[in-house]
Amino acid sequence: MTRQQFPNLDLAERQLAISGRDIFLQVPGKPDEILAAAANDDASNNVDPYWGLLWDAAIAMSECLLSRQWPPLRTLELGCGSGLVGIAGLHAGLDVAFTDLVPDAVQLATANAERNGFPSPVGFALDWKQPLDQRYELLIASDVLYEASNHQFLLNVAERMLEDGREFWIGDPGRTIAADFIKMATDAGWKVELKDADGRETLMPARLKFQLIILRR
Repeated sequence: MTRQQFPNLDLAERQLAISGRDIFLQVPGKPDEILAAAANDDASNNVDPYWGLLWDAAIAMSECLLSRQWPPLRTLELGCGSGLVGIAGLHAGLDVAFTDLVPDAVQLATANAERNGFPSPVGFALDWKQPLDQRYELLIASDVLYEASNHQFLLNVAERMLEDGREFWIGDPGRTIAADFIKMATDAGWKVELKDADGRETLMPARLKFQLIILRR
């Protein structure tokens, strides 16, 4: 991967050891510049300024996916960023399609997947306000609940794009606002299961520590 592929990004190398696997990533080396650019952009409401950050929840979510061997479920990652969670899913046996609101994120995620030995990865830009008529056997996402205004759109995507009887896995760092999303999902008829980083079921939303939120219809 070269700078010519991403002329507007100053990329940095990362190597992460997750559940016994080494995952190699290139990530935006100056994510604060992406935040600043979004803040100064009159159309910033149509841009996700956080995609360039490698959140701790993504590492924990990757460990959750790699804790089991999956069948090759047709899987959609929402908010892929640089692609860590989706790459972990590929290593675990899932057939992952990378999506993000930001086309640069999708391009970087799929390039990172190729770098980790997965030829011809699938990825496309996806606006949660406009879900597609495509169904998947599993949805995955990490640290996507930080804006309450996006919660209903996220549930709409799950309603439209997740096959009946299947699961939506969301890794969350224990943000207070996640409890509002959980209530919204429950009120909408979703069954919600909560687990900690070690896979133990919990009864209440976590505060300031990783939790896995699993939605089912």
